[in-house]
Amino acid sequence: MCRVPLAATADDVKVELAKILHKAPFPLDPVLNFEVNLFKKYDSRGKIGILTLPNETAGRIFLRAYGDSGVPVKGPRVMFSLSNKPLNEEKVAILNSRPWRDPRRLEREKEQRIQEGRPYPLESYAFGRFLADGSFSSEFIAEGSADIACDLERRVVRFTLRKEGQRSNWNDDPSILMVHLTLQPTTPNTIVSYPPKAIDAIVESGAAEALTIFIRANTFPLFATESPSPVPDRTDSSRLQGLIPDVAMPPGCFSLACTFADEGDKEAFTYAARTRFHLRWDSRQAAIRVRDNSSTHHETILDLDFLEDLPFELAFEVEKAVINWTLSLGNVRSLRNELDNLCDTHGDAAAPIFRRFISLLEDEGENRHPRHRRRRRRNRAAPTTLEGRLRHATELYLEEQQRPRGRLAPALPSPAVSYSYHMILTPTRHILEGPVADQSNSVLRRFGHNECFLRVSFQDENGSKLRRDLETSITDLLWKRYRPVLLDGCTVAGRRYQMLGYSMSGLKEHSLWFVTPFRDDQGELLNAQAIRERLVSAVSCLERLLPL
Repeated sequence: MCRVPLAATADDVKVELAKILHKAPFPLDPVLNFEVNLFKKYDSRGKIGILTLPNETAGRIFLRAYGDSGVPVKGPRVMFSLSNKPLNEEKVAILNSRPWRDPRRLEREKEQRIQEGRPYPLESYAFGRFLADGSFSSEFIAEGSADIACDLERRVVRFTLRKEGQRSNWNDDPSILMVHLTLQPTTPNTIVSYPPKAIDAIVESGAAEALTIFIRANTFPLFATESPSPVPDRTDSSRLQGLIPDVAMPPGCFSLACTFADEGDKEAFTYAARTRFHLRWDSRQAAIRVRDNSSTHHETILDLDFLEDLPFELAFEVEKAVINWTLSLGNVRSLRNELDNLCDTHGDAAAPIFRRFISLLEDEGENRHPRHRRRRRRNRAAPTTLEGRLRHATELYLEEQQRPRGRLAPALPSPAVSYSYHMILTPTRHILEGPVADQSNSVLRRFGHNECFLRVSFQDENGSKLRRDLETSITDLLWKRYRPVLLDGCTVAGRRYQMLGYSMSGLKEHSLWFVTPFRDDQGELLNAQAIRERLVSAVSCLERLLPL
């Protein structure tokens, strides 16, 4: 099928074909069921697609009658020819087992469902991420029944997890039931909200009769609990760190796999997501393999205890690679000996070499896209093992350093600018950035050791300041997520950082400075308390010297 008008959809083609295939000489009781699929590629003459009929006889009759003349769709004629692809027997069997459903009627039913705004129950779900080979890694689930809906009022894709409360044995004594209902609080629901900007695409597997879709996101959604309020017709909502209270989500598990209980629910949800939120639709030709890795979700960055033995600059890059999921925890453990050798051989250059290594891995992931095939062929001689790629990155870095500097090479940084390390703390994760050029301050200039100072910013998932809204409270989130960091500090790259202080300009941006203990040039151990005492002492001396 070719020369399909660019403005035409698959439903437009089905409506016009139904006028032909649902009258003689084709069967009338029941009428033929058929399927139209339009491909993403197109040329100057229009789109290309495929028409699947339930039997060979109907296909030959249709080609004899309309193969040369075509069928008009929105003006131009769509031309048909016999496909050179192998027959999809599974799809043909599905067409023969199902009755014809008018696409216009289906659209009206979907519109009605959208207006009703009801959620669609799910058979199963899983939070995870897409791997480089196109498969989906299922890594986090929780007990309970779940449903999903396009919330048009709040403009979010809303996933709801309902946890069933524990049941007591009240068969022998009915009075236990009344006590249970009186004392047992209502189990709150967990609400997961995906704003449209956080969703890259709705991905559909190419497997025939699959009821699973994947919401591919670029950041974590918003997690909250929702329970009935003592005030009638109201609910109490509070932000959470993850799907389960006080349990962190695995790194990179932004996406959600949803298996619907009914095909009509799946079609209605995807129709609402595409027409109301204008989300991109990604229909895969092949089935998406789902890998069950939910048993490894309890692993954290803290399991990499050897990071504290590495130089801070290199340990920081390693942890950043794990957080961004360029490397897994298992990958980093397998590279432990290589990292030690890198430090012993190249010293201060170990961190920039590792950054070069990570950039190569990220480029390989991007080159899997068809648009980068030419670039992929150029790098096909690269090693396949992680150890070999790290050595390859070392060679490339050393070659680049030996090249002469060009006239337009960046100049050395100004003394007023220093390189600092940043951590962004969101409700669900922490993000590491650096080293980045930052405006120097008197504390850094006085004490040096910039790698021992960490700038921590408190932000929401979308990068904005964390604020409560009219519907959702952040009190529990502040108390359980951010308060322990302020009081007890945080661990980054195997080092324990304590809060040092803040400036007025930084406080407006919800940003503070943390420090890990270090020894100054005289060998004295300095921590947050010692630095504050020195600063207070310096201010007191300055006040005595200045005249009143």
